Amino acid sequence: EMSTDEFKKLGGQDKIKTIRSYLAIDEGIYGPLYSILSGGIHDYSEDECSSYYSFLKLLLLDVLREQKSQKEREANRKTIMDLHSKLKCKKN
Repeated sequence: EMSTDEFKKLGGQDKIKTIRSYLAIDEGIYGPLYSILSGGIHDYSEDECSSYYSFLKLLLLDVLREQKSQKEREANRKTIMDLHSKLKCKKN
């Protein structure tokens, strides 16, 4: 596990590689997402940032939905395994 200070010292692409496993985003979107967010912080005017709003909103909502779906799947799998264990115990 990496500390916050260690993470802050990383370059942009290394930061993305570090957090990749925590994000439910298709592989091909990391570069464009980072590019837009970095540009918004360092280069873009307010109007340019506003033009990316809809894209970023949709992307982030999609990521959140996918993460929620993954958590629900994990909870369902745990319930299935628990029920299976109980059924096996009853049979014996």
